[in-house]
Amino acid sequence: MSFEQSVFLFSKGGAMMYPIFIASVITLAIGVERLVVYRRASKDIMLMWQQVKQYLVNNQPQQALALCEASTNAAAPILYKAASCISKQRSEGIRDAMEGEAAAQISKLRLRLSYLSTIITLAPLLGLLGTVLGMIKTFNVLSLSSGQPSIITGGVGEALIATAAGLCVAIIAALFHSYFSERLEDIITSLEIITNNFLEVLELINR
Repeated sequence: MSFEQSVFLFSKGGAMMYPIFIASVITLAIGVERLVVYRRASKDIMLMWQQVKQYLVNNQPQQALALCEASTNAAAPILYKAASCISKQRSEGIRDAMEGEAAAQISKLRLRLSYLSTIITLAPLLGLLGTVLGMIKTFNVLSLSSGQPSIITGGVGEALIATAAGLCVAIIAALFHSYFSERLEDIITSLEIITNNFLEVLELINR
């Protein structure tokens, strides 16, 4: 479909095409932004943990802290807080500190996913509303005309453009939401594994 055809269909879709277009822009913006965030959050997450683990086993908490500071993945702030407690010889409350920081990181990763859920529901409804308004307009025109079939079919075709546009936006938002939800679960699983492994390593160190 050419750009001119897209503009033509947009102009024929009625007033509801504007909020649908805004929803599509928001969907794409969230998709790109979350893609960058999730890629950064999961980058070398288990590899970094293995390196931090080695530093802790060798009684080098400062090196572990430096590595965490240099990393951008979701586990880095959690391990940094835990390693800070070790370097300050405060082993009590490490689990609570790690779980608290993990909750904060997960909350950041969940950010804006609710917007996609809203768009999944809202975009088809906006399209349906646009179609209903288009049908009302068509029948108003029909009542003033001679009732030619071409007027009816042409008006119905234009009215359905909004529904098609709304469904397209909702499908894209649903694909993004499904993909990011899957990535989020993978990251959460990694954080749980790292937290449990860290506590096991700490127990071995303190023996």
